[in-house]
Amino acid sequence: TIKIDELTLHPYGYYRPKPSKRIILSLYKPLFEASELFNSLPQGLFTNFTGIEVRGKLSYYGFMDVDLALPDSMVLKSDLWQNNFKIVKPGTTDFAKINNSYTQHIFEQEKEVKSIELGPSNPNFISFERIPVSLKNSILMSEDGWFFEHGGFSLGAFREACIADIKAKRFARGGSTISMQLVKNVFLNRNKNVARKLEELLIVWILEKQHLVTKERMFEIYVNIIEWGPGIYGAGEAAKFYFNKNISELTLNECIYLAAIIPSPKHFKYLFNEDGSFKEYILNYYELVLKRMVEHEKITQEESDATPRKVIISGAAKDLLRSKNDSTTVSSSEK
Repeated sequence: TIKIDELTLHPYGYYRPKPSKRIILSLYKPLFEASELFNSLPQGLFTNFTGIEVRGKLSYYGFMDVDLALPDSMVLKSDLWQNNFKIVKPGTTDFAKINNSYTQHIFEQEKEVKSIELGPSNPNFISFERIPVSLKNSILMSEDGWFFEHGGFSLGAFREACIADIKAKRFARGGSTISMQLVKNVFLNRNKNVARKLEELLIVWILEKQHLVTKERMFEIYVNIIEWGPGIYGAGEAAKFYFNKNISELTLNECIYLAAIIPSPKHFKYLFNEDGSFKEYILNYYELVLKRMVEHEKITQEESDATPRKVIISGAAKDLLRSKNDSTTVSSSEK
């Protein structure tokens, strides 16, 4: 039994060291007053919820069973149910604020590096309707293919990430959805700890389950604020930085390239060999994204076959590439 202020939990844990390490964890909390949870969040850790008032009831069930010698057999379940749940009064943070124009402040190492007005008053703001279809599809097929269908979480993707991490014996892959990445960038600092992760999950749940923000607006904000290179934020800046183009002029292969940068935006030049060609894993990435697009009927097989597996870096980024390989034309081998 674990008691945290008003909240009482009864988790179960099992560990078997031999013949192979097996771990079972479970937690079931039947219907309880939602205020018990929010009133019990540790002060100073869940700062976005300070002062929040809620009503209604919640219920949670989570279960994990994994044999570390057989990670592919992992069983993972998790769900948080609501019964007439409602935010009566926002806390420190009004999560619905991002539905309207607002200024997003970008921090690195606790220092503000950029502020972005997320609305029509900013001439560089790219509205959802102006994001090229090819860029939308490239990001979705790379980061979160079911973003517009799921409720903020993809348990399947998280399970696959856990399995990959167990096999690699390190944190090799994340299972974050676009919703989760958005919350990290908009509402949270970059300090990685268990409390921050729980706060992230709770904010995502509130945004999605309470329908505080439309999916289109979430995607719009995401594309306009994420880092796309050293000091480059937003798709509009990225199109100029890499290709010296307006975002509307991007080709499919250029859109796939931009999506490839999202996980490690500051290290884009390490995608290339010394001769300027793509490294093998990026070529494999192109093939995977194109395959997913065909499977989801975003493009035809003929369009996939006709897509060059190369890009020509013609924006300011070419100077950073020159320092590595003295080349402005960055390509794979000709098809």
